Amino acid sequence: MIPPNHLTLINLVCQDIELGPPEDFIGYFTEARLEYLQAIEDPCLQLVVKAVGGSALESLPLPFIDVSSPLKESYTRIARYVFKLQENTDALHTLPLCASLWDFAHEQADQLSTRALGEMNILMRLEKIFQCDVLCPLHFNGDGHILLHVFDKFRRCKPFETMEAFTNISKGAMVLDAPLMILLLPEEHNEVSLTPEGLGPVTGPIDPHCLSYLLNLCKRVKGEQFTLLTLLADLTSRVASNYALAAEDVEAISFCINTALRLSQDHRSVTIIPTVVTRLLECRDRMMDHNRKQLQMPLRLI
Repeated sequence: MIPPNHLTLINLVCQDIELGPPEDFIGYFTEARLEYLQAIEDPCLQLVVKAVGGSALESLPLPFIDVSSPLKESYTRIARYVFKLQENTDALHTLPLCASLWDFAHEQADQLSTRALGEMNILMRLEKIFQCDVLCPLHFNGDGHILLHVFDKFRRCKPFETMEAFTNISKGAMVLDAPLMILLLPEEHNEVSLTPEGLGPVTGPIDPHCLSYLLNLCKRVKGEQFTLLTLLADLTSRVASNYALAAEDVEAISFCINTALRLSQDHRSVTIIPTVVTRLLECRDRMMDHNRKQLQMPLRLI
């Protein structure tokens, strides 16, 4: 049973640590002390211990974190402390903690993802976080996962002028999710076609070097069947949530899925293909439903 003052306890512990000077625990944790720490049952206190102990406690396993846990507020408080701690470039031990608390740090995670487009050091740190097991119920973990967060604000980008030549998809007045737009183009055209200006309205500066790095990451994703299908499964759900879902959106997703299926076979793909197909069909159904509603709307006299 969770004590009613649990959040107060965690808040006081975090405040005490934040206000105090940093401590060095190298050589402090003997086998007996490690055994004692491993016996701690409260997952929140386990996380705090991991954060404070730093590299001296790398052998201490991360606790299981349940996103539906009644400890949500306590996790959120610890996440605020941990994400502040990771701003120290030497605090690499905090990155797995950031990954495990990602779903409890919406504001901090969003800020980090936004800054990653304009600051290479932030992008490198964010990539290290996503190389860990990120607690993100909305998406699958994988090499392309970071793209969904970094480009989260870019869901209504205008297609490239050359897109029709490569895909036979009429671009017309359509808009696309940035990762989907990148996936549609052949690799040799990414660097030429995608510029900071091409992403449309932005919320912060975009460093061309950061953008180039992300494009190279996207190239790697496009070359691996399972990784690409995993990213497309999440992209399909995101596109389906678009209030202005159009046939071209479904066609673009289908084009990318067909591209993935033509890649070298990966036995892991068998596990993700049913999800991809289900989400594609849901996307198609939502598009058709949207079109029916549009047709049923009464005409307005001008």
